[in-house]
Amino acid sequence: MYKIIFLSIVFIALNGYSQKLYTISRDNYNPDNYRYQLLEINRDDGYIIQAIDLNSEFPSLNSPNSLIFSKESNEIIGISDNVIFKFNVLNNRESTIILPDNAFTNYGDLIIANNKLFITSRNYTDPDNYIFSFLQVDINSGEIQNTIELETNLPELYSPESLVFNSSSIEIIGISGREVVIYNIVNNIETSINLPELPFIDYGDLIINENKLLITRRNYNNPNEYIHSLLEIKLVNGAIIDVYDFKTIFSSLNSPESFVFDEELNQIIGISENKIVKLDVNDYRESSFNLPVRNSVKYGDLIFVPRLQALDIEDISLDDDNIISKPIKAYNLLGQEVSVETKNQIIILRYKDGTAKKVLSKG
Repeated sequence: MYKIIFLSIVFIALNGYSQKLYTISRDNYNPDNYRYQLLEINRDDGYIIQAIDLNSEFPSLNSPNSLIFSKESNEIIGISDNVIFKFNVLNNRESTIILPDNAFTNYGDLIIANNKLFITSRNYTDPDNYIFSFLQVDINSGEIQNTIELETNLPELYSPESLVFNSSSIEIIGISGREVVIYNIVNNIETSINLPELPFIDYGDLIINENKLLITRRNYNNPNEYIHSLLEIKLVNGAIIDVYDFKTIFSSLNSPESFVFDEELNQIIGISENKIVKLDVNDYRESSFNLPVRNSVKYGDLIFVPRLQALDIEDISLDDDNIISKPIKAYNLLGQEVSVETKNQIIILRYKDGTAKKVLSKG
């Protein structure tokens, strides 16, 4: 048995300020050497706080998209065709996993649900019978552990996108055209809802906020004045509960996408080309800013990295009953993984629920 002292010190390497907002950019100025960067963005004005060059290779030349954050491993995770990209925000290490390169199969969006990684896949071997699946994938090896074939008919012929996880109902939710697919990962029950089919209307990305399902909608009836909206949808039947029309003008004519939720400011944040829009979910105050414009640069998905939590100083033992959960990983101050049994050092302990503590372990 040994004791640890919890320190009320914020780990500066990860917590420069509360949550951090990132996007990935691709610069094709040199067509023989595309440059990919992970950009940390100021949430108020779009100033690029930090630009991290990525060394991974993406044969399709597409930036990693469908970005998610794993609290368990401190990693931003994205996908580019069959390449899963991982970036550890604790030590800035990046790595990739290669999914099986099967003919007539492509991979889609990612989601972490109950600490499990799921990826959509589409098999088009039979052009008259596309097979859409959720794949449960080992986050370290890329091994496909389970394949769940979806039964919902998807007329648009592409996999559900913009995946979100409703932790209250334990359901993965995605959208394909106007079909919303809902899959319960515990009882394996799949359901779906149809959004209203209207002329000059298409639907975009999803976001879950306080158990509410929100979806973007674009109305292009007037080619000179597109109307971009955020809809609150009833999960049982797809009925529209509420509609908010964005005031921001999106010059690309594309609705904002890749939504993230800022829990500290109660804001939904999305991106359309180089325009980032923020919407307060309490009073619907809307604001926006532009990322720097360069002809050769294209911005991708957004991702939030949450802040870590710290405790007041307290002398306790890892074997004491007042420990809610025992640590699953430990890191030294250089960001290197060490044993959770490390003694007489200041280390960062990571717990199963995603929280982390900076501690002084005593032998």
